Amino acid sequence: MNHRKMLLKEIYKNNKILFFVGMVLSILNVGFSLLLSFLIQTIIDLATGTSLTPLYELIYGLLIIFGIYIIVAFLIAFLKPIYVQKGVRQFKNYIFSKLLNKSIYKFKKDGASVYISSLTNDVKVIEENYISNFFEFITYILLFIGALVMMLYYNYVLTIVGIVSSLLPFSNLITAFKTISP
Repeated sequence: MNHRKMLLKEIYKNNKILFFVGMVLSILNVGFSLLLSFLIQTIIDLATGTSLTPLYELIYGLLIIFGIYIIVAFLIAFLKPIYVQKGVRQFKNYIFSKLLNKSIYKFKKDGASVYISSLTNDVKVIEENYISNFFEFITYILLFIGALVMMLYYNYVLTIVGIVSSLLPFSNLITAFKTISP
Protein backbone atom coordinates (compact mmCIF):
# COMPACT_ATOMS: atom_id res chain seq x y z
CA MET A 1 0.00 0.00 0.00
CA ASN A 2 1.44 3.37 -0.91
CA HIS A 3 2.26 6.04 1.64
CA ARG A 4 -0.61 8.38 0.72
CA LYS A 5 -3.23 5.65 1.17
CA MET A 6 -1.75 4.77 4.55
CA LEU A 7 -2.01 8.39 5.67
CA LEU A 8 -5.62 8.70 4.49
CA LYS A 9 -6.48 5.40 6.13
CA GLU A 10 -5.33 6.84 9.45
CA ILE A 11 -7.83 9.70 9.17
CA TYR A 12 -10.76 7.30 8.79
CA LYS A 13 -9.52 4.42 10.97
CA ASN A 14 -11.70 4.99 14.05
CA ASN A 15 -13.79 7.69 12.44
CA LYS A 16 -16.04 5.66 10.13
CA ILE A 17 -19.28 6.20 12.04
CA LEU A 18 -18.83 9.97 12.13
CA PHE A 19 -17.88 9.91 8.44
CA PHE A 20 -20.99 7.90 7.55
CA VAL A 21 -23.28 10.13 9.64
CA GLY A 22 -21.68 13.20 8.08
CA MET A 23 -22.24 11.85 4.58
CA VAL A 24 -25.89 11.01 5.34
CA LEU A 25 -26.44 14.46 6.83
CA SER A 26 -24.78 16.09 3.81
CA ILE A 27 -27.07 14.18 1.46
CA LEU A 28 -30.11 15.14 3.56
CA ASN A 29 -28.92 18.75 3.56
CA VAL A 30 -28.79 18.74 -0.24
CA GLY A 31 -32.19 17.09 -0.53
CA PHE A 32 -33.84 19.58 1.78
CA SER A 33 -32.12 22.50 0.03
CA LEU A 34 -33.49 21.37 -3.32
CA LEU A 35 -36.91 20.72 -1.82
CA LEU A 36 -36.95 24.20 -0.27
CA SER A 37 -36.13 25.77 -3.61
CA PHE A 38 -38.91 23.73 -5.23
CA LEU A 39 -41.45 24.86 -2.60
CA ILE A 40 -40.39 28.50 -2.93
CA GLN A 41 -40.74 28.22 -6.71
CA THR A 42 -44.24 26.75 -6.25
CA ILE A 43 -45.19 29.66 -3.95
CA ILE A 44 -43.97 32.10 -6.61
CA ASP A 45 -46.04 30.20 -9.20
CA LEU A 46 -49.04 30.49 -6.88
CA ALA A 47 -48.50 34.23 -6.54
CA THR A 48 -48.38 34.62 -10.32
CA GLY A 49 -51.49 32.49 -10.75
CA THR A 50 -49.91 29.49 -12.49
CA SER A 51 -50.26 27.03 -9.59
CA LEU A 52 -53.44 25.53 -8.17
CA THR A 53 -51.92 24.28 -4.92
CA PRO A 54 -53.51 25.93 -1.85
CA LEU A 55 -51.22 28.44 -0.14
CA TYR A 56 -51.68 26.98 3.35
CA GLU A 57 -50.41 23.58 2.14
CA LEU A 58 -47.33 25.17 0.63
CA ILE A 59 -46.54 27.25 3.70
CA TYR A 60 -47.13 24.27 6.00
CA GLY A 61 -44.80 22.12 3.88
CA LEU A 62 -42.24 24.93 3.70
CA LEU A 63 -42.21 25.32 7.50
CA ILE A 64 -41.80 21.58 8.08
CA ILE A 65 -39.01 21.24 5.52
CA PHE A 66 -37.30 24.39 6.81
CA GLY A 67 -37.47 23.07 10.40
CA ILE A 68 -35.92 19.75 9.39
CA TYR A 69 -33.32 21.62 7.32
CA ILE A 70 -32.31 23.66 10.40
CA ILE A 71 -31.99 20.49 12.51
CA VAL A 72 -29.81 18.83 9.86
CA ALA A 73 -27.64 21.96 9.54
CA PHE A 74 -27.26 22.07 13.33
CA LEU A 75 -26.22 18.41 13.44
CA ILE A 76 -23.66 19.01 10.69
CA ALA A 77 -22.28 22.03 12.55
CA PHE A 78 -22.08 19.96 15.75
CA LEU A 79 -20.59 16.74 14.34
CA LYS A 80 -18.14 18.16 11.78
CA PRO A 81 -15.68 19.59 14.36
CA ILE A 82 -15.72 16.27 16.23
CA TYR A 83 -14.95 14.40 13.00
CA VAL A 84 -12.17 16.83 12.07
CA GLN A 85 -10.61 16.80 15.54
CA LYS A 86 -10.63 13.01 15.74
CA GLY A 87 -9.24 12.63 12.21
CA VAL A 88 -6.45 15.15 12.79
CA ARG A 89 -5.55 13.58 16.14
CA GLN A 90 -5.28 10.12 14.56
CA PHE A 91 -3.26 11.55 11.68
CA LYS A 92 -0.84 13.33 14.05
CA ASN A 93 -0.46 10.22 16.18
CA TYR A 94 0.40 8.18 13.10
CA ILE A 95 2.99 10.70 11.90
CA PHE A 96 4.46 10.99 15.39
CA SER A 97 4.76 7.20 15.72
CA LYS A 98 6.57 7.10 12.36
CA LEU A 99 8.91 9.87 13.56
CA LEU A 100 9.75 7.91 16.67
CA ASN A 101 10.91 5.04 14.48
CA LYS A 102 13.48 7.25 12.72
CA SER A 103 17.09 6.99 13.77
CA ILE A 104 18.95 9.82 15.48
CA TYR A 105 21.28 9.91 12.48
CA LYS A 106 18.33 10.66 10.21
CA PHE A 107 17.25 13.53 12.49
CA LYS A 108 20.77 15.00 12.44
CA LYS A 109 21.09 14.54 8.69
CA ASP A 110 17.72 16.06 7.70
CA GLY A 111 17.42 18.56 10.51
CA ALA A 112 14.69 18.68 13.10
CA SER A 113 12.96 21.54 11.30
CA VAL A 114 11.83 19.21 8.52
CA TYR A 115 10.04 17.02 11.02
CA ILE A 116 8.61 19.90 13.01
CA SER A 117 7.27 21.34 9.76
CA SER A 118 5.67 17.99 8.99
CA LEU A 119 3.94 17.95 12.36
CA THR A 120 2.68 21.52 12.18
CA ASN A 121 2.37 23.05 8.72
CA ASP A 122 1.67 19.93 6.71
CA VAL A 123 -0.91 18.63 9.18
CA LYS A 124 -2.61 22.05 9.24
CA VAL A 125 -2.81 22.11 5.44
CA ILE A 126 -4.30 18.61 5.37
CA GLU A 127 -6.79 19.56 8.08
CA GLU A 128 -7.93 22.74 6.32
CA ASN A 129 -7.85 21.57 2.72
CA TYR A 130 -8.88 17.94 2.97
CA ILE A 131 -10.52 16.87 6.21
CA SER A 132 -12.54 20.03 6.92
CA ASN A 133 -13.71 20.61 3.36
CA PHE A 134 -14.56 17.06 2.35
CA PHE A 135 -18.25 17.26 3.29
CA GLU A 136 -18.63 20.67 1.64
CA PHE A 137 -17.09 19.27 -1.52
CA ILE A 138 -19.58 16.39 -1.59
CA THR A 139 -22.44 18.78 -0.78
CA TYR A 140 -21.55 21.12 -3.65
CA ILE A 141 -21.23 18.26 -6.14
CA LEU A 142 -24.62 16.87 -5.10
CA LEU A 143 -26.20 20.35 -5.18
CA PHE A 144 -24.84 20.88 -8.69
CA ILE A 145 -26.21 17.54 -9.90
CA GLY A 146 -29.56 18.10 -8.17
CA ALA A 147 -29.94 21.62 -9.53
CA LEU A 148 -29.04 20.41 -13.01
CA VAL A 149 -31.66 17.65 -12.78
CA MET A 150 -34.27 20.16 -11.60
CA MET A 151 -33.37 22.51 -14.46
CA LEU A 152 -33.66 19.67 -16.96
CA TYR A 153 -37.03 18.72 -15.47
CA TYR A 154 -38.43 22.23 -15.82
CA ASN A 155 -37.03 23.14 -19.24
CA TYR A 156 -34.32 21.13 -20.95
CA VAL A 157 -33.87 23.64 -23.80
CA LEU A 158 -33.24 26.50 -21.39
CA THR A 159 -30.87 24.26 -19.43
CA ILE A 160 -28.80 23.47 -22.51
CA VAL A 161 -28.70 27.17 -23.46
CA GLY A 162 -27.56 28.01 -19.92
CA ILE A 163 -24.82 25.37 -19.95
CA VAL A 164 -23.53 26.42 -23.37
CA SER A 165 -23.57 30.12 -22.48
CA SER A 166 -21.71 29.43 -19.24
CA LEU A 167 -19.03 27.49 -21.13
CA LEU A 168 -18.45 30.24 -23.73
CA PRO A 169 -16.08 32.28 -21.52
CA PHE A 170 -13.91 29.18 -21.09
CA SER A 171 -13.62 28.71 -24.85
CA ASN A 172 -12.52 32.34 -25.16
CA LEU A 173 -10.01 31.81 -22.37
CA ILE A 174 -8.57 28.72 -24.08
CA THR A 175 -8.30 30.59 -27.39
CA ALA A 176 -6.54 33.52 -25.69
CA PHE A 177 -4.17 31.14 -23.90
CA LYS A 178 -3.26 29.42 -27.18
CA THR A 179 -2.39 32.75 -28.82
CA ILE A 180 -0.23 33.85 -25.85
CA SER A 181 1.71 30.62 -25.37
CA PRO A 182 4.49 29.91 -27.89
